[in-house]
Amino acid sequence: MAKVKDLSGKTFGRMTVLELSHMNERGHAMWRCQCSCADKTIKVVRGSHLTDGNITSCGCYAKEKQTERHAANRQHFIGKTFGRLTVLELSHIDNLGHAMFKCQCSCDKASITTVRSGHLTDGNVTSCGCVLHEAIMNRHDSHRASMIGKVFGKLTVIDVDRIENSHTTYYQCRCGCGNLCSVSNIHLIDGNTTSCGCYQKEVSSVIHSTHGLSLHPLYGTWRCMLDRCYNPESTAFHNYGGRDPTESPPIDVCEEWQDDPRLFMEWADTHGYEPGLTLERIDNNKGYGPNNCRYATRTEQARNKRTNVITGMEMAEAIRNDDRSPAEIAEHYGISRAVVYDVKNGKTWNPDD
Repeated sequence: MAKVKDLSGKTFGRMTVLELSHMNERGHAMWRCQCSCADKTIKVVRGSHLTDGNITSCGCYAKEKQTERHAANRQHFIGKTFGRLTVLELSHIDNLGHAMFKCQCSCDKASITTVRSGHLTDGNVTSCGCVLHEAIMNRHDSHRASMIGKVFGKLTVIDVDRIENSHTTYYQCRCGCGNLCSVSNIHLIDGNTTSCGCYQKEVSSVIHSTHGLSLHPLYGTWRCMLDRCYNPESTAFHNYGGRDPTESPPIDVCEEWQDDPRLFMEWADTHGYEPGLTLERIDNNKGYGPNNCRYATRTEQARNKRTNVITGMEMAEAIRNDDRSPAEIAEHYGISRAVVYDVKNGKTWNPDD
């Protein structure tokens, strides 16, 4: 083995050789050295790496140079503008080593915000948030302008009334009866409000007026028909008058049947009404009227129901939770009162049975 040149006591950069540590598996001399940095770090270094200048410190020198470069880069940020943000000063270095800069926005509020350097340079952050807020408000303004003149039921939108919580818009509307009212955009669009309240009063008056015909077997059918189309308290309202207009048109009743149950009864008597048959709409996306109704067996109607896709278990659960009278429930689902009693007592119902 070649004689090892003694490096003890010699200095290479910041490293001073203390003593020979050992010979590695390839026969290289490994020297124990101490760095002159503040930490006085002890490190074992291969001799040739010392003599050829590859290693001159414990690693502290490279860290210092990196820190200096980062400091120069950070100083370079001061005064620069990124979008609406002007960098004022370095705020701090976060836990991941990212430089966080204090910036001022050029918006009316002149907000001060702290932003990561990388988010400034890559364009991810260009304001205090005001740009996004303005874009949202512009979309809202455009939508509000588009609402003017639209008609929802008996209501015509004539102007913006007020804005609450920055996003809920109330519109001033004129009802078909002449009254003015303020309605939120949500209630207009989802169909919850279609008049100043006059329409519900009119329908309620019709529904609760028996016209001396309350004992007629078709009176219950007529009343249930109006109830499910115009009474929000009805458990079936969401499938008829309360349908989402963006998905399918709400179901209504023709004016002649609304106003006088006798006209409905006369039509039924001349269009196949018999005890045991149920009233059915031919087109489930159209309302109740002479041209869209017929009498069918319970099984035929069940197969034509818009809700036909629900299971017998779901139907049974709906019947158990229905607070209406057994007669009204039977009329709604096209089943007998005996079936209603059975279901409420724990049995299920298959529409095809």
